[in-house]
Amino acid sequence: MTLNELPFDPQGIDKKSEDAAIIREVLEMRKETEALFAEEKYTEALRRTVDALRRIREASDYTHREFRALLVGLLFDLSEIHFMLKDYKQSEKELDTLFKVLGNLIKEDSERFGKYHLLAMDLSTRILRSRRKTLELLAKQQINTGMLYDKVNSGVAAATDKLVESLRKAAEMMASTGDYHTAVKFYAEAIKIAKKRAGKVTRREVRMTVEMAAVMMR
Repeated sequence: MTLNELPFDPQGIDKKSEDAAIIREVLEMRKETEALFAEEKYTEALRRTVDALRRIREASDYTHREFRALLVGLLFDLSEIHFMLKDYKQSEKELDTLFKVLGNLIKEDSERFGKYHLLAMDLSTRILRSRRKTLELLAKQQINTGMLYDKVNSGVAAATDKLVESLRKAAEMMASTGDYHTAVKFYAEAIKIAKKRAGKVTRREVRMTVEMAAVMMR
């Protein structure tokens, strides 16, 4: 598991301003967080992420799109780190906040932030302990997801493929434990999203349909 890239674009920030200095510091902290996370030093990674969040709050305009974009990246980090620290409740709270921040950013620029919405959905399949809550969240976010395919780009396509694969693996895992009913639901969700992504039925959807049918026969 690795942390996602930050959805940050330096354009629009005066390079000589205090805000630019804040951003440079936050990006440097983020590099340290990545290194600590890779070394499985999750408590130290959490401290650096919290430091970065505190620094962002010192910006002249905390509501500026680029600072909100940085916030999205740090919320991804927090959710991942708390999950690795087994603080599942906090991880889920941060996921909820992440979707709220992303919801507004998608309305402003779906082409840029669309893939991060899909990556957040992928994250939900990994950190939500309740499969029911996962399916409810995925269903709730389908409205935003459907809108994204009007502007399909490589980022959205890659993020969608990652989400579909995570759902398929989750279905396989549940089938292996005997939870066939939930496994079928996850297969169905994966197939539905894959069809939206491709705009047609491809070999991948056919393969997953066959897998789902095999589970249904059990």
